[in-house]
Amino acid sequence: MTPQQKERYLAWRNSGKSKFRSRLRNIMSQLFGDDKVNVSAEVLVFMGSVTKMFVGEIVEEALRISGHTDDDHPPLQPHQIREAARRLGLRGRLGSYQSSHAQRLFRR
Repeated sequence: MTPQQKERYLAWRNSGKSKFRSRLRNIMSQLFGDDKVNVSAEVLVFMGSVTKMFVGEIVEEALRISGHTDDDHPPLQPHQIREAARRLGLRGRLGSYQSSHAQRLFRR
């Protein structure tokens, strides 16, 4: 891990983990269709890790699409993120979110 990646990781780790876990718990409850479902801390950590990897892959692909490889780049545009999700879906990297689902996931 580069020093910049480590710095970003530490900033992420220290920012609002309880809020994220609370939101993730709510989403998991909605998925299971039961507000009283008890989601363990281990499941929340696992789902948080998967979520972070999912977003990371989309952002990396969007950066490749934008053509900016240096650390000083403009913010990603929505069309770059949509295109990244489309390309990853075509390659089968988004699991069940293939190209038709990716369009619903990132609406215009």
